[in-house]
Amino acid sequence: MNKYIAEGIGTFLLVFLGTLAAALGGGVFSIALTFGVTLLVLILLLGPKTGAHVNPAVSLGAWIRGDLSSHDVLPYIIAQFFGAIAGSIILFLLVGRGHSLGEVLLPPESPLTFFQAFIVEGALSFFFVASVLLVRDLPTKKAACVVGGVLFLVHLLALPLSGGGLNPARAIAPVVVSAEPAASALLWIFVSGPFLGGMIAGFLLRRKRVLGR
Repeated sequence: MNKYIAEGIGTFLLVFLGTLAAALGGGVFSIALTFGVTLLVLILLLGPKTGAHVNPAVSLGAWIRGDLSSHDVLPYIIAQFFGAIAGSIILFLLVGRGHSLGEVLLPPESPLTFFQAFIVEGALSFFFVASVLLVRDLPTKKAACVVGGVLFLVHLLALPLSGGGLNPARAIAPVVVSAEPAASALLWIFVSGPFLGGMIAGFLLRRKRVLGR
């Protein structure tokens, strides 16, 4: 299978299953577990072929670090966005108009301002992307357990605080399909925060890698 198609399918599955759990009214634990376990399985299936990024912030961080070629970074990100949107379309066909598609919103009980939510999204995305980059050379099964576990943990933290975007494709896809105004207004948090976190992780680990030689 073409690696770009594989990334698209992987992102489709991650977004569809994760947002399905959210759309069905799952709690923080069940949504976080769905994202974590789905990513664990995707790494086992796709990791040896594509790295199973299934997240544009991860691909950007990997490119900055030097783990992903300039030839691949844009096709990866495009495939991820198309896969995510396809996941939201299928979810829309299942639940119908007027139902949640798992749009990322700042929780009503959250104590954070919009800027603080941006910081949380960036910081947790940095932690997640750094974990992906650091386990790159581990055996696939170990890497899958570590990265899936980290995604589970960062969702446990993010969902009640910032809403738990942590992936620009996952944040944008439901809004593209539903055009939900409140989610559209907050997209800057859930797109720029994870991208910034991924970029910082890539730069810091690239610097460490060079100095360690």
